[in-house]
Amino acid sequence: MNEEIYQIKQLLNLYYSGLSSQIDEKRLDRYFADMKSVPEELIVDRDLYIASRKRPHIEVPEDLGPQLGLLIDHLERQEHTHNRGRRWITTGSVAAGVAIVISLATFFFFGSESNPYEITDPQIASFETEKALLEVSASLKRADKQMALVNDEITKIGILYNDFLSPDNDEVK
Repeated sequence: MNEEIYQIKQLLNLYYSGLSSQIDEKRLDRYFADMKSVPEELIVDRDLYIASRKRPHIEVPEDLGPQLGLLIDHLERQEHTHNRGRRWITTGSVAAGVAIVISLATFFFFGSESNPYEITDPQIASFETEKALLEVSASLKRADKQMALVNDEITKIGILYNDFLSPDNDEVK
């Protein structure tokens, strides 16, 4: 009995992989036709086999071959384009990594000299920061005044334009 189960399992493997012949399938049909002698370990395989044999025959359109060929060509072109982009990304990543390593090596080996303009005293730094912020504030106030003037001029132009197009204007009529 074990030898027969082993042979049935081999036939099922051939069937599942699509390599079984008609003789193999008839042998499986005969074996599974006898429902009482099927061992428990083959019940699921029996149900799958019987369900797959009952499916209707599928008609394949004649023009499916050329369509599939075109689809495969299209997918190959997409893959080639995708791989080309990947190569550029990889090359850019390697170049960026090399640039970072060179920068770090230059910094560590040659050291950094202290900046003569660097402020180390906190009081002086606070004073200089306050001075810079006051300059920025003054610049923003000047810009705000200029924007107010521009808005006034735009309003005047709009009023003149509306007066020119008004219906009581004799020149337009």
